[in-house]
Amino acid sequence: MSGWLVQYHSWRWIFLINIPIGIICLMIGLRKLPNAQRGQVPGMDKLGMILGPLAFASLTYGVSQGADSWSSNKTLIGLALGLAALIAFVIAELRSRTPLLELRILRSVDFTTGILVQWIAQFGLYGALFLLPQFLQQARGFGAFDTGLTLLPQAIASGLMMPVAGILFDKIGVRWLVVCGLSLVSGALYQYSHVDLTTESRDLIVPLIMCGAGMGMMMMPMNTHLLNKAPIHLVNRVTSLTNSMQQVINSLAVSTLVTILTSRAASRGAEMQAAAAASGVDPAKASPEVLKQATQTVMAQGFADTFHIMIFVALGGAVLGLLLRRGRKGGDGESRPQAEMMHG
Repeated sequence: MSGWLVQYHSWRWIFLINIPIGIICLMIGLRKLPNAQRGQVPGMDKLGMILGPLAFASLTYGVSQGADSWSSNKTLIGLALGLAALIAFVIAELRSRTPLLELRILRSVDFTTGILVQWIAQFGLYGALFLLPQFLQQARGFGAFDTGLTLLPQAIASGLMMPVAGILFDKIGVRWLVVCGLSLVSGALYQYSHVDLTTESRDLIVPLIMCGAGMGMMMMPMNTHLLNKAPIHLVNRVTSLTNSMQQVINSLAVSTLVTILTSRAASRGAEMQAAAAASGVDPAKASPEVLKQATQTVMAQGFADTFHIMIFVALGGAVLGLLLRRGRKGGDGESRPQAEMMHG
């Protein structure tokens, strides 16, 4: 539907379509959601509200500028400012009575292992979720609607796998769901790493199903596992920590992937120019059709190289997933009923 709106109507409808949905949800929420008891809060973490966004925005900016040059002033200043602000942010959060993000929860070994696996898994997933539509439109020339249709098997597989994963989580825990899920994503990325200008929609059906199934297999169980592994007195802070950090990881993943893609495409372009010069071909005399074909070829090779790199990220997450332990105790050793967390 998004592709259809973008291609045949206006990209503005991607935002406008959410307005009536938001109004309906607001009305239902006002009528149906229970009233929560109010508690006393000592104060706001003003320092954290300044340092947190400064750190994450600066790091994202520095990484994105690395696409042009890792030694440029913009890149170095962004990374240096981001790291300094991040260190200050961590110190401030650990000292604050009401921290913006409750980092003390990371003292739980099981929780810390789980959230590291989640971050790596999310980064690996973005190698498939973010890059493939870009490949289809930039290198293959697909329209937005055709791209949406091509990606449909991924969404269907993910939706079908989620309830199955919930049943399996109750029986076997999270470890093998994460390992198998990331293995499927790694297999999908391996097949994506062979894309070229002859790749058609039908060639992507199997890896799309693998990626969607892997995503549906591990994401919801991973979120529930984190809630179960949190120390019981900090469990109410888990959702804010995981949600906010997922947004940060998403931003860093996009900027990092774009940087890698740009670097690999530039490298492939330099190789093609060197090969043309060695064979005595003058690119300046090439026809527009030949130049367009060469540009698309370089772009496709850059995407394939980036997919290849992301394979190892996903495999690393699968290996780390072996460290996840089953159990329903928080980091403080107190037992509690298994928690459920819905996360969009």
